[in-house]
Amino acid sequence: MRYLIKNSKRIVFQIMNIGGNNMVNIDDYMHRLQLVLQQVFGNRLLYLGLQGSYRRGEETPTSDIDAMVILDYFTIQDMDLYRKTVTNLTPEEQTCGFICGKQELLHWNPGEICQLIHETKDYYGNLKDFVPEYTLQDVKNHIKVNVGNLYHGLCHEFIHFSQGVEKEQLQFAYKSIFYLLQNLHFIRTGKFILKKQDLASYLEGLDLQVLQTAESVKIKEFNGQHAFQLLFGWCQQVLHTIDC
Repeated sequence: MRYLIKNSKRIVFQIMNIGGNNMVNIDDYMHRLQLVLQQVFGNRLLYLGLQGSYRRGEETPTSDIDAMVILDYFTIQDMDLYRKTVTNLTPEEQTCGFICGKQELLHWNPGEICQLIHETKDYYGNLKDFVPEYTLQDVKNHIKVNVGNLYHGLCHEFIHFSQGVEKEQLQFAYKSIFYLLQNLHFIRTGKFILKKQDLASYLEGLDLQVLQTAESVKIKEFNGQHAFQLLFGWCQQVLHTIDC
C-alpha cells in the first residue's frame, strides 16, 4: 500500500497482487493515476494512455507500466514532479512510459505516429487529437531508418570488436524487432496487429524466424552466431524489398 498526501488529502493507491506476484490490476491503476495527475497538474493534464505489454495483455510479473501523459506544456520542474508522483504510486523498477508537452507531440516525427496511435489505449482524452497526420511513406521511412541503423550497428560490432557481436548486444538489437514487424505488416496489409502471438500467425519466412528468435533472446536461450546471421539477413531483406 502506498500513499501520496497533497493538500491534506490522502489518496490511497493499492497495487493489487495477483497470485502473490507483482502483477497490477491495470485498469484500477490507470484510473487512480488519472486522479492523482489531475490533483497534481489540474486542467494542465490533457491526456493519459497506456502502452506496452500491459496494453497488449501480455504482461508478466516483471513488466513495466508504460503510461503516456500529455500536459499543456512541459518543464523540467514538471518532469521532477511527475517522477515523484509515479514513484509514490509504483515501485520505481516498474515505472516507464512517456510524458511530453502538447506542442512537442504536435510536431513529432510523423513516421512514429502510426505505432503510437495503434499501440496506445486512451484512458483520458483522445490521442488522435494531439498528434500530426502521417502517410504510408512516413511509416516506410521510419522502418528504413531503424532497420538501417540496426544493419549499421551489427556491421560495426562484428568488424570493430575482436569478440564479434556479444549476446548482450544481440539482446538489445532484437528488442525493436516486434515493433518493426508490426509496422512492416501495416504497410503491406493496412492492418496493425497488436499482440505478438497474433502477429506471428500472419508471418512466414525470415519475418517469422526473427520474431521467434527475439522471444528466445529475451530468455537468453539462443545461439549467438545463428541469431546474428538471421538478423543481418533480415535487415538486408527489408532494405532490398521495402520500396517494391
